[in-house]
Amino acid sequence: MAALYLTQHEYPLFNALSEEIRGVWEHYLEEESTEGFEDDHMMKYRFGLLEVEDMPEVKELYGLVQSGVEAGDLSKVDFTSLSKKAMHVFFSCIGANGVTTFIELGLQRAVSVSDIEAIACLSRIRHGMLRSNLEFFTQHLA
Repeated sequence: MAALYLTQHEYPLFNALSEEIRGVWEHYLEEESTEGFEDDHMMKYRFGLLEVEDMPEVKELYGLVQSGVEAGDLSKVDFTSLSKKAMHVFFSCIGANGVTTFIELGLQRAVSVSDIEAIACLSRIRHGMLRSNLEFFTQHLA
């Protein structure tokens, strides 16, 4: 198993999971940095760089996620049909803050070890994004 990166805000959600799930994953926990999250300006800049109009499946999924977040239910979101390129564009659209929303909602609804495996995958995506953002901020905005 690979690391499960959690912010301090996410640890209580993890600790509320069943003992069975926690027992499997507690040795793989890593604390996530709070640096590198995008602000609104950065998200607009990033979204402007992406070619979402050429990828209707990403645009559709993005809309589904926006309405799901508002309703507090992302159960209808399905990534399995996305290509690797579309998945990259989608995660770039939602940024580390969007991935955090998936992680938090996932932790609130997790009932199995495989649920946490999916959340761990999302946490590694976010971790990479935060590292990339920090590098960008350091080089271009300092």
